[in-house]
Amino acid sequence: MGSRVLIALFFAATLAACNSHASSPVTPYAITPAAQVLTSPTATPGWSSFTYSGNIQGMTAGPDGAMWATMTDGSVSRIDVLGNQTSYAVGGVAQEFIVSLQGDLYVYELLSGGISGIAKVTTGGQVTDYPLSNDFVQSMAPAGVGLWMIRVNQSTGTYLTRMDTSGNTFNYSDTVGQGFLDIVQGADKNLWAAASVSGIVRISRRDGSQTFFSVDESETPYTLGSDKLLWTVVTSRATSVDVNGNSSNYRLAKNLRGFPQVATPHVIWWIAGTPIELHGFNTTTHRISKNIALPVQTNYSGPLALGPDKRLWAAINGTMYLYTIK
Repeated sequence: MGSRVLIALFFAATLAACNSHASSPVTPYAITPAAQVLTSPTATPGWSSFTYSGNIQGMTAGPDGAMWATMTDGSVSRIDVLGNQTSYAVGGVAQEFIVSLQGDLYVYELLSGGISGIAKVTTGGQVTDYPLSNDFVQSMAPAGVGLWMIRVNQSTGTYLTRMDTSGNTFNYSDTVGQGFLDIVQGADKNLWAAASVSGIVRISRRDGSQTFFSVDESETPYTLGSDKLLWTVVTSRATSVDVNGNSSNYRLAKNLRGFPQVATPHVIWWIAGTPIELHGFNTTTHRISKNIALPVQTNYSGPLALGPDKRLWAAINGTMYLYTIK
C-alpha cells in the first residue's frame, strides 16, 4: 500500500451490470537504469536516514527486498535499504498508487490522451502498459492473483475493476449505491471499501457481489491489522471492523487523525499531530502506546510504509527516515 489522497464523492447513480474486456498490452521494454545515488545512512535515536533524488508520491515494499516508489516526475524508483536509487520510465506518467503483486509492481499511470492505465513493472525494470479508459483510478489493492481498483466515471460515479496479471479486466457496478472511496483486502480474502457515507462495503473476490455495513466512520482508509481486524484512525478515535461487519470504537486522548496508516504486529502506525509525531495504537490494549518525535520538524506530507527490512519508512522532503520498531 504508501499517503493516500481520498476524494470524497457522493454519487447516487450506479453503473450498469458487470462487464469485462481484455486490454492489449504494449510489448515489454527494458529501461536503462539511471545512475545510482548512494548516500551514507545517518543515525538519530531510533532513526536512520538517507537522501534520495526527486519527490516521492507513493511507495511499497517490493518482492526483491527494496522499496519501490512513484515519483512526481512520472517515473518509478527502486530504493534499497542503503539508499541506492535506480529510476525507470513507464509508458505514461506514474501517479501515486503502486502495489506489489505476484512478484511484480503495478503502477497507476496516465497515458497519452488522458487515458488511465496500469504499468506492470518487473524487478528488472521491464514495463508492460495496460490501457484502461478515461475513468481515473481512486484506489487500488492486490488480492490473490488480481489487482482491484476503485474507478471513477465523472457522469455515473464509482465502480470496481479487477485486473488479472495478463491485463484482462472485469468491471463491477456499485450495487449498494453508497460510493467507494478506498479499498483494501481483509482477513477473509475479500475486498473491503470505505463508503462515502458512514459505512464500509464487503466485496466478494469471487464474483464482485457487495454487502454494506453501517460504521460510524466514512471516507477513511482502513488497514488490516495483525489481529485480522480492519482499523482506521479518525479524529479522536480508532475504529475496528471484523469480517462480519461488526465495528468497535476506541476513544483517543486527543485528535490525532492522520493518513496513511501502517500495520505491524499489534500496532497501527500513522503520522499526525502538532508537533508532527509518529504514533502507534496498540490493537490489544486499545491505547496509544507510542508517540515518537520525528528527526525533523515539518508539516509532513509524504508517504509512510512498512519497508522490506520491517522498519517504518517515511519520505519527507528528499530524505527517507527509517524507524526501527522496538
